[in-house]
Amino acid sequence: MVQKLKLTLFACLVSVISSAQDQAKEPVVMTIDNTPVYLSEFVYIYTKNNPCVSYAKRRP
Repeated sequence: MVQKLKLTLFACLVSVISSAQDQAKEPVVMTIDNTPVYLSEFVYIYTKNNPCVSYAKRRP
């Protein structure tokens, strides 16, 4: 039981660290109340709320 708890906590920690590193590489589109809004988050919400918009990911 304790081993499962340790494994679960370790998996959560690795998940949090890896997501923080991924967002650090991503460009910040805007900041709201000192909280950065990343490009992928913005595009996800924008396309979710505007279903008629087609978005093709383009690389500069």
